[in-house]
Amino acid sequence: MTVPTIIATCKQTRFHLLDDKPSQEIDVEGLTIAVSSAQDKTDDASKPKLKGKTKAKADTRELISDGHLRLKAGVHYGLIGRNGTGKSTILQQTDSAEQGCFEERESGNNENKHKTVLEYAMSSDRHKNDVAEKINLLSKSFETDDPLQPVNAIRRVRHDMVEKQLFLAQKNASLKSGVRGLQARKDLKSVESKHQDSLKLLDQQEPIDGEAVQKDTQAAVEMLQDLQSQFDAVS
Repeated sequence: MTVPTIIATCKQTRFHLLDDKPSQEIDVEGLTIAVSSAQDKTDDASKPKLKGKTKAKADTRELISDGHLRLKAGVHYGLIGRNGTGKSTILQQTDSAEQGCFEERESGNNENKHKTVLEYAMSSDRHKNDVAEKINLLSKSFETDDPLQPVNAIRRVRHDMVEKQLFLAQKNASLKSGVRGLQARKDLKSVESKHQDSLKLLDQQEPIDGEAVQKDTQAAVEMLQDLQSQFDAVS
């Protein structure tokens, strides 16, 4: 019977990964990916047994040995090779390799350690794409003669942000217990209230008064300028 096991290891690095300043590059040295299979060879009853013991043979095949993995944002990568050489296994293990490969310089809760290497490598692009989508939504709202379009756009952007906060708050409340859990549930209730208020504004059917239109339009202008600055900074 053969039970394959995929082993992925790498060297620790010194840099610390921060969510608020996502890295534009992943640089991992000493990457080794191997497939190990333990083969149990039990002799048939009709054949003579050697010393009455079962022999086991371990066979390990290295797909990458002491490799250097370097991924840059905005660059497309691919693997070229014959069928059956382990290309899919390499990609799967690269994607599932935990951030534990990287040495943490700070203790405590750190969500980065739960991200995969590819997830973190792509986080910078995801942020950039998210900013670009918001810029596109807000800028298009000013291209029409309808004064309510910027209002609807800023409310949509704000609601999307609140929905993300709600998701994180729900996740945080489900993972924590005790005193921290109590505080997490209080935070969740606060975010749930904000979400309900945001939803009411987003689905508002009655006419919007002039003061609210002016206030939200100005907020849309300021957010568009801020997002444009963020986009230029990561470009």
